[in-house]
Amino acid sequence: MKALQRVDFCLWFFQWVCSALFLICTGWNCAHQPAGPQVALYAFEYQGERYRIRSVYSSEGESFNELIGPGFLARDVDQNGTLDQVVLGNFSLSEAQKIYAHALDLLRMQNRLKQIETEERVYQYQNSQFVYEIKTGVSRGGMYANTFKVFEMGQALHGEKAMARDTEADGTLEEIVKGEMTLPELQAMYAKCISKGLEEGKLIKEHGWIIVKR
Repeated sequence: MKALQRVDFCLWFFQWVCSALFLICTGWNCAHQPAGPQVALYAFEYQGERYRIRSVYSSEGESFNELIGPGFLARDVDQNGTLDQVVLGNFSLSEAQKIYAHALDLLRMQNRLKQIETEERVYQYQNSQFVYEIKTGVSRGGMYANTFKVFEMGQALHGEKAMARDTEADGTLEEIVKGEMTLPELQAMYAKCISKGLEEGKLIKEHGWIIVKR
């Protein structure tokens, strides 16, 4: 299966932000240093609480988004609109995703999201009822992780019905990110999708990982 194209999300920078960064570099005589990553912050409210998104973009290094809330921090390591892990604090990934999705919707309406086309490792399998998707990504620590999504047939453009994470890419889902399905239900679907992907040669087993083939 040909690698799909995805749209990554990183915060769009206002002119005053760029100017401020330029003035700081000039003051410290940094004009001839290699350009560093661009960083933007966005503050918003959700159900009476204050949150922030920190977006880091680098054309040559790491790029990621972070959702920062009262007592927790969650990270979208590949800027695809889905949080991958709660890095700090005791907070549900699924609840964090709801807040993050709300912020991205606000940013889209304000035309403050920048789109970057990148190659993605995705495998899809479908039956008469659902379309299943496994996406392999790499964490900041260099480890593989899979995101498993379930779409109702004919509704793929309207958002997934359920989403879960296999944080070690070992074939076992650890946490539900979105949806009302139970973890055992999703695990059964995930196992079937993995079996079909391996059978078709679209997934591979490598050093204990089960990942989408490049």
